[in-house]
Amino acid sequence: MKPSLAVLFVLFPMLLAAQSGKKTARTHTPCVLPAGTAIVLESADSLSSELARMGDIVQFAVAEEVRQNKTILIRHGATAYARVLRVVPTTYNRPEYIVIEVTCVSAVDGQMIDVNSRYMEIAADIPGVNAKLKPGKRALAYTANDAFIRI
Repeated sequence: MKPSLAVLFVLFPMLLAAQSGKKTARTHTPCVLPAGTAIVLESADSLSSELARMGDIVQFAVAEEVRQNKTILIRHGATAYARVLRVVPTTYNRPEYIVIEVTCVSAVDGQMIDVNSRYMEIAADIPGVNAKLKPGKRALAYTANDAFIRI
């Protein structure tokens, strides 16, 4: 066997072994989403005061993506959650209403970020009718703390 061919048979498997042993390290660059960043949401679920109970979870979706320096930190359509705080029954002169609060939203790295929002009151049109939240109702929430998101 020729010496160059022998070297090829010896070095080639060693080269393959060295290549397969390498693991590419994926680095995640942390980005800070500052506290107080506004997030526009819209309801994804419908909710009726007839079935709603305190503590029920209502799903929302992010209506406008959140960016920082052209980097998307929260995607359009990302899931957010709200909690039913109260269901107030109707009286003879006041319509029934539901009070909900948005609590968290999902970032691009999958972590749930705590948010603050004003209480949303979803009221019926007239007394004696159920209050209903329809999909597409807009809400505004703000990040509660600085969040470190891995990109």
